Amino acid sequence: FLMENEHWQVFGLDTSFDPRDFSGDIGELYGEQAAWVAQKRAASPEKRCLILTHHQPFSAYDEIEENLERRLRPIRSLGQIDVWFWGHEHLCAVYDVHDNIRYPVLLGHGGFPEKPKQKRLGAPTISYEWLSTDASGFRLFGFAVLDFDARQITVRLVDENGLECHQFIIP
Repeated sequence: FLMENEHWQVFGLDTSFDPRDFSGDIGELYGEQAAWVAQKRAASPEKRCLILTHHQPFSAYDEIEENLERRLRPIRSLGQIDVWFWGHEHLCAVYDVHDNIRYPVLLGHGGFPEKPKQKRLGAPTISYEWLSTDASGFRLFGFAVLDFDARQITVRLVDENGLECHQFIIP
């Protein structure tokens, strides 16, 4: 889907439907999704872009295939992705700028209990990592609240108890 206003294009892309991967583990854009995103971005280059996917374009925790990132590489390499939120890894981390994505954010800590993971050697750098755990050592669930104000977004990361744990601004 695409939701847009005068400042933003927010794309929700299906990265789990691909006949080659019925389990949904790989992450791929099936059909013409990548071309459709490129067409919409080319038609509105002055608008900022937020991508929502289940699968990750890269990871500090796991080795991943480049299928998804490769399909969106043409717009990414032009700096046309401002923000990318994904959730496949069931953790939460706000990365530093990486691969021309200004605000890459892992928001997968909302639906499946996960214990902390070690970062890979040479992994992309993280500016914030959700570290809160319960008594069993599982990460606390959480979610993000995005408040749009023209070209700016205030992002609040909230835990399962309603406590705001982190906030950052996408200027």
